[in-house]
Amino acid sequence: MCSSMVDETCWWCHETGSPLFIQSKILRMHRIDAQAELSQLGASSKVNTSGSFLTHLHPIGYETADDWLDRNFTPLGRRLTLDLLL
Repeated sequence: MCSSMVDETCWWCHETGSPLFIQSKILRMHRIDAQAELSQLGASSKVNTSGSFLTHLHPIGYETADDWLDRNFTPLGRRLTLDLLL
């Protein structure tokens, strides 16, 4: 039984008593990353919460997501775009 049950139905997987990962046939995984841009940042960037740093990251994320959507919009809701066997 799913641990997220509310009123006999799981709010997470929308199935009665079925955990999310049992429903793997309908699970469509996607990954958007900016590895090339983010790999240039130092380790301290992982804990940097300054406004100027977040302002610097915003256009990187926006452009990365926009490029990803240009390549992957059609498969959304139909199939996964992430190779889970990497």
